[in-house]
Amino acid sequence: MPSLGVAASIARDLTAVSGGGAVVVGAVKDAADSIILQGVFRAAAQRGAVAQVVRFLWPQTGVSDGSAQSLAVAYRAFLKGQASRARATTLVLLGEVACADGAVDAIESVTAIVGPTPAQLRLDPAAKRTLWLTIAAALPA
Repeated sequence: MPSLGVAASIARDLTAVSGGGAVVVGAVKDAADSIILQGVFRAAAQRGAVAQVVRFLWPQTGVSDGSAQSLAVAYRAFLKGQASRARATTLVLLGEVACADGAVDAIESVTAIVGPTPAQLRLDPAAKRTLWLTIAAALPA
């Protein structure tokens, strides 16, 4: 799987919507961002899929090592767990803060799609259309 590039830093508060063969991850700052995340999930997931919403928060309780390396390892494990539970074939990462070099390398048989932040999708209909077309092209037939 190609590298997604190195983000300036992984966000310490991300929301994942998963189920029905898809996982969508992004930073949610308000209700409008949450609605966009749910919409992207519905575009990527199997028809009628039930969404499970989970937050990734760092540092985690009981973890004494708050280093960037520990954050990256925890985030990879979070993505892998979400993909496993959703039996994901599609992983959509919204915004640079949701992307990390190698974050999806350990997840087999997943098509990773990187898109703009939920706020950017709200403000730019062309970006939203491009993301929808990219997701549609990546979905299994």
